[in-house]
Amino acid sequence: MRDAGQGNVTQTGLTAAGGVLAAGGVPSAAQPVLTAAQMRAAEATAIDGMGIPALLLMENAGRAVALLAWHLLTGAEGGAGALAGPVLRRLRPWGGWQGGAARTGSQAYTGGQTGPTAGGRSVTPPLVPPGRRPRVVAAAGKGNNGGDALAAARHLAAWGCDVTVILWARPEELPPDARLNLTAVERLGLRVLRPVAEGAAPAEAAGDRATAPATPAEVAAALAQADLILDGLLGTGVRGAPREPLAGAIQALAASGRPILAIDLPSGVNTDTGAAPGPAVPATWTLALGAPKPAHFLYPGAGYCGELWLAEIGIPGAAIAAAAPEALRLVTPAEAGALLPVPPEDAHKGSRGRVLVVGGSRSMPGAPALAGLAALRAGAGLVHVAVPEPAGDLVAMRGPELITLRLPAAPDGGFGAEALAPALAAARGMQAVAIGPGLGTGAAARGMVRELVASLPVPAVLDADGIRAFAGEPEALRGCPVPLVLTPHPGELAALLGTDTAQVQADRLGAVAQAVERTGQTVVLKGPHTLVGAPDGRVFVNLSGSRALATAGSGDVLTGMVAALLAQGLGPVEAAVAAVAWHGLAGERLGERLGPDGVLAGDLLTELPAVRREMRRLATA
Repeated sequence: MRDAGQGNVTQTGLTAAGGVLAAGGVPSAAQPVLTAAQMRAAEATAIDGMGIPALLLMENAGRAVALLAWHLLTGAEGGAGALAGPVLRRLRPWGGWQGGAARTGSQAYTGGQTGPTAGGRSVTPPLVPPGRRPRVVAAAGKGNNGGDALAAARHLAAWGCDVTVILWARPEELPPDARLNLTAVERLGLRVLRPVAEGAAPAEAAGDRATAPATPAEVAAALAQADLILDGLLGTGVRGAPREPLAGAIQALAASGRPILAIDLPSGVNTDTGAAPGPAVPATWTLALGAPKPAHFLYPGAGYCGELWLAEIGIPGAAIAAAAPEALRLVTPAEAGALLPVPPEDAHKGSRGRVLVVGGSRSMPGAPALAGLAALRAGAGLVHVAVPEPAGDLVAMRGPELITLRLPAAPDGGFGAEALAPALAAARGMQAVAIGPGLGTGAAARGMVRELVASLPVPAVLDADGIRAFAGEPEALRGCPVPLVLTPHPGELAALLGTDTAQVQADRLGAVAQAVERTGQTVVLKGPHTLVGAPDGRVFVNLSGSRALATAGSGDVLTGMVAALLAQGLGPVEAAVAAVAWHGLAGERLGERLGPDGVLAGDLLTELPAVRREMRRLATA
């Protein structure tokens, strides 16, 4: 996909590290993320338009589930088939940082966990000691997701596992392909249980001579003995809270305390929003089939997924592209690294990009200093920081490498109205401007920012109180004469859109799309997982980061990084995508070395050069 020997020359003569780039510079091969409707459309195109049998797709899915399950159970990659390669790959946590570029994917926000968990304990493959036969329970519902579980059960039994199937459906309820797999499972002699209420008549409950009725206690006992449970209860088309008997089935899996491999998505999680309106399966691992889904990256659903894997099941890329031309996209650290500028050897501080940071106030003088230092660490050659007079001394002491501009202040310690002219004059000598860190919400500062944005001569990043200056009036940003990158956290985006934080978090994708449509600008919605919305409708999801980044000033560092990349010639979408991935990986590295709790935003600064070097290595490997 990438040619290490070539790159894209930007306006300043800097060179990207190499890569196949689409419009806007973001890699054209970035992994698509499909909604439930888009996935159905891709499958329909593959089946009806390309002649690929639906039963073959189910067989491929079942075998992929079995391959991953076999690896988790035994630690082996051979015997049952090779784990590495195009069939299965791990998306998170990303193995490339320490394991080299041979692995693909990206590190996800893991909340600081050292590994997948089940029942509150760490779980590391292999799950079964050598010499003992693995015990697997396949929990199947009445949809095609249940058929995938049945197909996986058949493979695992053939490879020597002791497999029990728990079928939370009547056999006649299964779709044709799933019913074929149930028949095969029965004829192979696998134990098939059908949960029934206490006291139900066995003949009435069984419904099929090859199944055995099982009380809740018997179901719980079977689950408790499993080394691994396959969750095939609900598929991606489910909406709303699960109803009985599947609500009880989900609760039974959750109560077992055993490691769980969710097929495509943990049951109970909404595919498109990540919502969990009722009980949901707390998976230890999740294997996405065909393509990742939004819920794999949108909380709370992402929190139920555990370690995330992706399986190629035979749906052609052309079918996916036809079904989802505007799909959400994942960008790996290697792809983000390909966007990072590589200065020539004869570069000097004047050629590496000049940045102006406009922010600060008497009560928040540290924020613009952090942003300015981050811009330097991100490769800018010269950084000016324009602050109100009361904040000048602290900024100068915090960053001797920064050029401090002291502007007139209002009585509240923020910018005064007279600060506009010198701020605008300073901006004319720059390649990028960052506006907002520590700015405050005083009337004078708010008015100054609005006028400055309306007259900017170069691209800019708008963050924090710079965004709040346009609260309830996002359309006012359409009048900006240059491109902007907005970097709000959920509360700031809620203020901009005139809504509340809960509504933004309940539909992060929708909130980003609305913000982009109303502002006409690039929008970065921070938080796990950060989303980057482009004015042309594309949305990119970032997988890097950890809770180490949940600290005051972390967003100011990101603001400075985006500004530095803008100053080095990247377009707004390129700068946002690259900086977000870079920032997240720096947080991960700190979390690994120091622990995820207690990291300071200033700690990020010293990590940036090494992380940049590693991202470039991945891009050219």
